[in-house]
Amino acid sequence: MLSIIPAGALDPVLAAGAAGHACIVNEEHGYRTMLDESVEWLKARGLAAEGYLASGDTVERILEYANKLAVDLIVLGYYPRPSGGFWWSSASRTSLAERARCCILVAVDPTP
Repeated sequence: MLSIIPAGALDPVLAAGAAGHACIVNEEHGYRTMLDESVEWLKARGLAAEGYLASGDTVERILEYANKLAVDLIVLGYYPRPSGGFWWSSASRTSLAERARCCILVAVDPTP
């Protein structure tokens, strides 16, 4: 399982510093916690799972780990619910489907 801290995400520490305030926030901790909980959820259901935390361009990181781990299937999900599909195309508007060397399954929660 791969969790990605998106490139360009607003860093609250930098924002507070620019405003002249101190801020102690560990954004990575929140991502790590959600990743660890997801891995434990899968393991509790009898699946073998490992978690990886990365940051940067979403498509590039997915492709990097897919190649590194030699996966046969990429399963995409997003929390919270995405808008506009930005999470599966890169800044250069190249889609993950065009570049992946394996199958891709997109999991969508049908609830609004």
